Amino acid sequence: MPNSLKRKIQNFMIERCYKEYSNELKAQQNAYDAYMRKQEEELRKNYDNKTLRLTGRVITGPEFAKVVADAAGVSEDILVVVHPEGVLNPVALKAILAYFEENPRCVFLYADEDVCIGEKGDLDAFKRRGVKLSERCCPNLKPIPSPETFMSYQYFGNIWAIRTELCKEIQGINTSEWQEFVYDFLLKAWEKCGKKPENDGIGHISEILFHKFEERRKWDDGKSYTREEMEKVLRDEDFVEGAGRDFYEIKEAHCKRIGKNCNIKQEDAYFYPVYEVEDAPKVSILIPSKDNPEVLRKCISSVYDKSTYKNYEIIVIDNGSNESNKAAIEEMKGEYPFTYLYRPMEFNYSAMNNIAAAEAKGSVLLLLNDDMEVVTADWLERMVGQLMQEGIGAVGAKLLYPDSTLIQHVGVTNAVDGPVHKLLRKDDTFSYNHGRNKLIYNVIGVTGACLMVRKSDYDRVGGLKEDLRVAYNDVDLCFSLYESGLRNVIRNDVILYHHESLSRGADIMSEEKMKRLKWERDYLYSRHPQFYCKDPYEGANNSGGAEFGVQMQPDYDKARTSKDGVSVSKTVYETYPAGIYVGFDRIEKDMFIKSNGKDVYIIQGYAILPEADNCRYQFDMVLKGKDVTYRLPIMKKLRPNMSAGFPNAKNLELCGFYCWVTAAELPAGDYGIGIYAADSCSRQKIYQDTGRVLTIE
Repeated sequence: MPNSLKRKIQNFMIERCYKEYSNELKAQQNAYDAYMRKQEEELRKNYDNKTLRLTGRVITGPEFAKVVADAAGVSEDILVVVHPEGVLNPVALKAILAYFEENPRCVFLYADEDVCIGEKGDLDAFKRRGVKLSERCCPNLKPIPSPETFMSYQYFGNIWAIRTELCKEIQGINTSEWQEFVYDFLLKAWEKCGKKPENDGIGHISEILFHKFEERRKWDDGKSYTREEMEKVLRDEDFVEGAGRDFYEIKEAHCKRIGKNCNIKQEDAYFYPVYEVEDAPKVSILIPSKDNPEVLRKCISSVYDKSTYKNYEIIVIDNGSNESNKAAIEEMKGEYPFTYLYRPMEFNYSAMNNIAAAEAKGSVLLLLNDDMEVVTADWLERMVGQLMQEGIGAVGAKLLYPDSTLIQHVGVTNAVDGPVHKLLRKDDTFSYNHGRNKLIYNVIGVTGACLMVRKSDYDRVGGLKEDLRVAYNDVDLCFSLYESGLRNVIRNDVILYHHESLSRGADIMSEEKMKRLKWERDYLYSRHPQFYCKDPYEGANNSGGAEFGVQMQPDYDKARTSKDGVSVSKTVYETYPAGIYVGFDRIEKDMFIKSNGKDVYIIQGYAILPEADNCRYQFDMVLKGKDVTYRLPIMKKLRPNMSAGFPNAKNLELCGFYCWVTAAELPAGDYGIGIYAADSCSRQKIYQDTGRVLTIE
């Protein structure tokens, strides 16, 4: 065959590989499209032909005040209120009416929404023909009813609904601004719904039923923004309805009506409540520490020197400092009085705090790492004031890296991959996702590095679980508080510096630490299975990242569609000198996923050919048993930001991989893991033994 023809054929094959790669990359980058396509299908299936007893009317926010004034003349059972510039999902009204019928105690509700983008004048066209997936972005997946969050801003957003009967009972304020009227009205409606809004009248439909219209911006040269550029600019602007000065008096009046003794404070452009502390309960500050006298001194001195709240005690629990460090800590007591509990033992964060809690004299406990430094002078007043509000479980604070504006903690998100810190290492100068790092928020958890809780609640749920020696013990505590009917809160107006990992050293993921972390994570979810891959305060499929976007779960079936699954391999595998760079995130039996009743084993990570165009290669997993070798397909997964470490590699965006095998497909035993890559455009085959082992029980 002539060389020119060979090159032509190979170029054709390369183009085909790149086209397939580009299509898959686009599909995974637009996970929101896939999520919405599935959701739209389910909505149509559930509501297109549904017959309903209740009637409803859709009105806009500016019309709402007039309708309330004439509520006696409204014949419909339900009013659905939307922003005047937006598009309602075609089945939205039916979905809302169905929710009210199925939940007769619900008196008002809100639904999820996103943004539709178009040119000036496109809104009318969108209303006639509907909105395409390619014209949508910025999903706003809202939380369960969250009183503290709603006091921060009007998170119901641009679509909510209310029973007409309630409109007859509430007197609106006299204002020309419809947004102010709506926020005041909703606060008054909330006041009528009792102490547990999730049980007494407030509903949430976790479906996207409204698309707020935004005009597509243009660059200086007249070129329109892409969807991705529009999404970025809208998130950067981070508009927060109800948090500004115009809503100050509305919040103040609400607090007076419900008997809250508080002041509305301002930080930057945000207004939020700071509750007055009555009777100043004693706070017992519990600080675990070992062999860190200078770090401990900085922590304790900052508490003494900067705190304006004076009714506290400090208890240091030491699990075995050496003699010189112990003497230094004892000497420190003369300058900064505290109770010193010296209990030599293996490090167990939970047990150490429980020992200190048993000695505490205060009715309030504050778990505090020894590498913390107080920044906000009235930090204890603000945290105690919040904790004393009815229904509050744990209260946390904003933690920044020392002498910087980089975020270390603004609450815990229970993301699809497990508990994570929100907005980690983001610049606190900016606001993210409706002031997530600026306002007072309900969250599923806060870090034990600075966690305040009533001693009675701490004791009632059993304190920190001592089986969780190192990780997730604080999350377990917060889960338990939530399950007992309490709400956890992050106060972003309280700031401390966290000299992170000085206490134990950085938790570098050695094999041993990975096993320990996995066991503790699995144990956490065995105790709280309802939270596996779910966070009631974040919405469905939320990644927990800075963008708070949709992160799809792996499509397990897709990993098996291209081949027949696990097969015996007769190939002799020899490692190629150039090799494949392989890293692993998971090699484990999944706790909750089953396939036909059998355990499922997950292998997840990334594989990179550092000197090649990776889109040309088909990757397979090789499992070498004692007598038999098996091969199974892998699913390529989006893994951005890997190219910096591999300058000579091309097309690395899909270098992540995911594969699974069941206990029914492989005999019990140990299997060496390898990665096999075949070039689709030549005869080149590459194999890499990873040195890792999968154990089938």
